[in-house]
Amino acid sequence: MKKVLIVTNFFHSSPRIPGLVKYLPEFGWEPIILVPPLGEKKGEILSSINIDHCSSVSIVETDYSYGVRAAKRLAGLDLNEGFGTQISNRMRISPDSSLYKYFTSLYWTIFGLIHYPDIERAWKPYAIQKAQEILENKDVDAIISSSSPVITHLIAHELKEKYDIKWIAELRDLWSQNHNYSYGRLRHYLDKRLEVHTLANADVLVTVSSVWVEKLRCLHRKNRVYSIPNGYDPDTIHTHTTLSTSFSITYTGQIYPKKQDVKKFFVALKELIDEGIINTSDVSVRFFGAYSEPLGQEIRDSGLEEVAKQCGRISRSESIRKQQESQVLLLLNWEDKMETGCYPLKIFEYLAAHRPILATGGSGKDVVDELLEETDAGINATSVGAIKSAMAKYYAEFKENKCVEYKGKDIPINQYSYREMARKYAAILSDTA
Repeated sequence: MKKVLIVTNFFHSSPRIPGLVKYLPEFGWEPIILVPPLGEKKGEILSSINIDHCSSVSIVETDYSYGVRAAKRLAGLDLNEGFGTQISNRMRISPDSSLYKYFTSLYWTIFGLIHYPDIERAWKPYAIQKAQEILENKDVDAIISSSSPVITHLIAHELKEKYDIKWIAELRDLWSQNHNYSYGRLRHYLDKRLEVHTLANADVLVTVSSVWVEKLRCLHRKNRVYSIPNGYDPDTIHTHTTLSTSFSITYTGQIYPKKQDVKKFFVALKELIDEGIINTSDVSVRFFGAYSEPLGQEIRDSGLEEVAKQCGRISRSESIRKQQESQVLLLLNWEDKMETGCYPLKIFEYLAAHRPILATGGSGKDVVDELLEETDAGINATSVGAIKSAMAKYYAEFKENKCVEYKGKDIPINQYSYREMARKYAAILSDTA
């Protein structure tokens, strides 16, 4: 079996990298994962990979103290929640207020100066030292670096230059072209220049959508660029969970103010209730995730306190169960017209839940719309009128059959499993190495 060194950071990597690692050995590649210390998250991460039953996977932890996590801990902030969200919630200020904008602008200015080019830059020497030990003592055939954080690519770039090993650079999030880019023009210029220089000697670039492939090709004209979408773990496919007896609409995870708009959904639901089309005694709208004051205000402003509740943060396994028991799953599309080609990670979990998806908002046809059309897993409704129509349809089915019918197509949905993602990766690795 060939070996691949994967340079990543599980605290930033989302479920994609554990999913890739879990299934890559099925296709002839043994992953060696180079990571900073896992700490209290180690058990959860190893469980997600199912490493106890996968002898072809090894994890190598380096020395290093997380700068950002340590700073959050000293400030008494939640380690797993964004700075901006916590400022908004703790100070009870709206993301639209000038005070919020001042604090976040000041934060990102200082943050950007201290941590250039990356929030985990201090990890680099520890990672280089450990990676060199691995490459000099094991027969490694290729390297994958996965960002964010982008320091993984600077590490892999240095290893590539020294050992002339095949290198695949994965950008789960774009670098200088990131749709959530928070820094100013000077920092953007420096990031763009560093990105071009760093990735110039990568053999292959991988990202998560065809739209982002084209963006990368414009910047990196000499590189081969491929799209391998995010996905879901086939082991979590809905099988036994009993559906809720209410007309439950569930959202799991964080809502990003100004990036996603829940107001259209609330307006549509309130109008359906006021028009007598939906009975409040039937409906339950559940938001699972960290408490959000802006979301709470939207619920109050819409007069939906009786039916819409923030239920708090829950574990990943519990989140999956809540998705699977729901009549409808709510997805909030990105609202910015410039932010195209972005699949929300939760849409793949929703696919695994085998429950109808209602995607709301957005600025027109995008990858989410294409995915729902391909899989028949739900409806993409960009306007209040379209959301009302979709919800009225789902509610009518619920009243008639005590459940909303799921109509997703298994064959196209299966193309988005982590096993399929690993198969595509193995093909690129075999072609490159």
